[in-house]
Amino acid sequence: MSSEGNLSTTMLTQDSNYQALFTQLKDLELKYNQESVRFSSENPLVVSLKEKRDAVLILLRERAQQVLKRQVEDRELTKGGISNLLTT
Repeated sequence: MSSEGNLSTTMLTQDSNYQALFTQLKDLELKYNQESVRFSSENPLVVSLKEKRDAVLILLRERAQQVLKRQVEDRELTKGGISNLLTT
């Protein structure tokens, strides 16, 4: 994995909101998989778990984008600050 990939992974693992969503997603996936074995895909419980899982997955992706966007902005700010110091 590249150092950029490592940094991205580190940023996500250090973000408490991302981690909370990730944990919630894992729990919902486990429950969904367990219930889909017991019941048909049309069962209200299975449908509800799938909808919740899908909603949390969307939130997780959005949070990842926010965290990684902030990482890029911070890096650009740092580069800009260093460039300004070098040219002054």
